[in-house]
Amino acid sequence: EKDGQWVAAVELLCEMEKKGVLPQVLSYSVVISACKKGGQWERVVELFHMMKGQGVEPNASTYIGHQPPATSHHHPPLTTLHG
Repeated sequence: EKDGQWVAAVELLCEMEKKGVLPQVLSYSVVISACKKGGQWERVVELFHMMKGQGVEPNASTYIGHQPPATSHHHPPLTTLHG
């Protein structure tokens, strides 16, 4: 089920952190992409800022995953953006 894949991806990222594994750019990029495909824009913004807050520098793939599709009407609310 494609829509539920973002849930599994986020859970896996959380599990990595619980076990002391610091997610790298690839891990975040994959989870951001899964959330994007699931239409979870608030989660995409949250993950992007969490990533940067942990000192993980986004790459081109991360930024592409962070951008809403041109035809999408689901944009992240500005209230979720943190400085």
